[in-house]
Amino acid sequence: MKERLIGLSEERFGRRPDVILEMASDGSTRQYFRLMWDAEKTAIGAIGPDREENRAFLEFGKAFHGVGLPVPEIYAEDREAGVWVEEDLGETTLFMALAASRVEYSDEGLPSDSETLFRKALTVLPRFQILGHDVIDYRIAYPRQAFDKQSIRWDLNYFKYNFLKLAHIPFNEQRL
Repeated sequence: MKERLIGLSEERFGRRPDVILEMASDGSTRQYFRLMWDAEKTAIGAIGPDREENRAFLEFGKAFHGVGLPVPEIYAEDREAGVWVEEDLGETTLFMALAASRVEYSDEGLPSDSETLFRKALTVLPRFQILGHDVIDYRIAYPRQAFDKQSIRWDLNYFKYNFLKLAHIPFNEQRL
């Protein structure tokens, strides 16, 4: 599959990448690679093992990008092989930015700089709800069509164990 990923990037950009760096996939089962050409152009290559998840990711990403939401552009894809090439938005994740800002805690238990980062991220989320609602096909949502009570519980637990605890951000379990 990695060769197909290289082939896709060659089809899109006219030549094979000069450098391919494996990236951390954090909480995902996908494999990610930073593809580089002469250190001038970069893109992200992805290999996803779950066909349904890939379909939702690619369709939602294209729909969101089409209405101007801040998501990577999908440059090329081969759904049969489960690979695609997308825009590289840089190396800094919200988790990394929060970890770097953990110096002084506010009364709520969040680092004061972290609150600014959270607020910035939260100002974008309503745009996904409003603009995205009109352009996505909920029938292909993954893993469930509706963001119901069960989905909220899954997300809350994921956030708690894979974000708050890993970042060593204190929180009140009952209030959360």
